[in-house]
Amino acid sequence: MQLQITYILYFVATAFISLIILLNLKKFGIYIKEKKKSKIYIAGGFFIAVNLIIYLIYNIIFFKEINNLIIILSFLSFLIGFADDKYNLSPSSRLFSISLLVLILTSQNSTYEVNFIQIFNTIFVIKFPISIIFTIICFLLITNALNFADGINCLAISIFLFVYTYILLNYFNNSILLLSLILILIFLFILNWLNICYLGDGGIYLLSFLLSVFIINTYKYNYISFSAEKIFLLLYLPGIDLVRLFFVRMYKQKNPFLGDKMHLHHYLQNKYGSKKALLFYIIVLITPITLVDVFLINKIFIFLLSFPIYLIFLYHAKN
Repeated sequence: MQLQITYILYFVATAFISLIILLNLKKFGIYIKEKKKSKIYIAGGFFIAVNLIIYLIYNIIFFKEINNLIIILSFLSFLIGFADDKYNLSPSSRLFSISLLVLILTSQNSTYEVNFIQIFNTIFVIKFPISIIFTIICFLLITNALNFADGINCLAISIFLFVYTYILLNYFNNSILLLSLILILIFLFILNWLNICYLGDGGIYLLSFLLSVFIINTYKYNYISFSAEKIFLLLYLPGIDLVRLFFVRMYKQKNPFLGDKMHLHHYLQNKYGSKKALLFYIIVLITPITLVDVFLINKIFIFLLSFPIYLIFLYHAKN
């Protein structure tokens, strides 16, 4: 009973502070972006960052938990993203900053070091220091893939909602942090849908850092059921799109980290409009993992099938 009361206090405090931020967006000095003569606030990261601070205080007060390195590093990743929103940081400085945070995390807690990979029913051991480099690459891939997907309203938020909810329902049934993140993402989805607030790089970086942590932690303890194929299937659409854009830009002698309008969601938006594009994208995103979990189709077969699915979807969107 006492634990349930602390949960209620935590969620009430989060909701109250979020409401204060919503009602005072401009007073908080949050960066403003102009769009069609209306002011849209890049403030999504602030709502999530405040939730992390409340979660940190909650842990200290009720559970005397002072080892909150993940929360602190996630908050720092938000600051990196917010600085990018405001000052347009160079790609190299962003990559270096996130890599440094991952290096700190793995040096303090080896749980988050990816030192093996289970794929095609075979385990491959990754030895130090390659394991550290591989872990950093995993964080950077997730961050950049989801940052690339943040091009139309509610898309990145929908992807985060999908993956966080999948992990919560299947592996972390009692995680208060995951549940609170999902509730805030639903709130931000509404704000983004109404063109009140963008998630921004601050929100993307924070959510991506936490998502990487949850994925690695889930994988390390459930690698048979939560194999590399499943992780790929959860994020295959933004992941393959990231790889395609990287090589296309390199081929055209462009900076692979600078934005353009060649993303899959941009093609869908041009063809169908934002709302239909969002719907089609999410349907295609969740289809492979649904075929594996609900219809029990072999995950390796679906893994291999995901590449032609992406190419067909891309061709359809472009034509």
